[in-house]
Amino acid sequence: MDLFVHTLVSGLVQFTLAVLIAFVWWWFGARRQRRFTQWIGLTKIQGGTKTFSFMLLTLLILFGCGWLVIQVVPGTYTASTQFGGLGWTALPSVLVHALLNTSGWEEIFFRGLLLKRLMGKCGLLVANTLQAALFGLMHGVPLFLMTGMSVVQAAVITLFTGLAGWCLGYMNEKYAQGSIFPSWTVHMLSNVASGTLSAFNML
Repeated sequence: MDLFVHTLVSGLVQFTLAVLIAFVWWWFGARRQRRFTQWIGLTKIQGGTKTFSFMLLTLLILFGCGWLVIQVVPGTYTASTQFGGLGWTALPSVLVHALLNTSGWEEIFFRGLLLKRLMGKCGLLVANTLQAALFGLMHGVPLFLMTGMSVVQAAVITLFTGLAGWCLGYMNEKYAQGSIFPSWTVHMLSNVASGTLSAFNML
């Protein structure tokens, strides 16, 4: 129960902070042009079969990236490590963690706020590459600083999480007409899978 409460509280704080930053940005810069939900990408998923096909492909890419990270950097502490060996009792925490602590605020900030603002300056390909690089660095640099892993190991994590972030952003903007729900869904499912596997000592 302590793990669930901690996960829920920290998830709500992180998610609220990301939404608040985005809302303030919108309020002072774009509220006269578009509604907040459109501006940040909280819109209906568009694109039909193509979007859902790319969602499935991106989910497989995320699984592949996660597997490669585990192979190259075995024993690395990840966000799912906290659920290790807890079995069924960890599942409520895994779900909250996947919905809010990781995919929730990260999709709002990286694919909603950052990517869309950068696109207005430098187009999709450059903007998506920039947000993906920052997304990768956000995962690799803290692990390098806090765990003592090598530069090569941190670079691998940065590269693969950056690739995942690139696919998520490309999917939203190329296929779903800017909705962040596809990347949020895929990101969440990926984290549910990794958290569940960790809970049952299958990672």
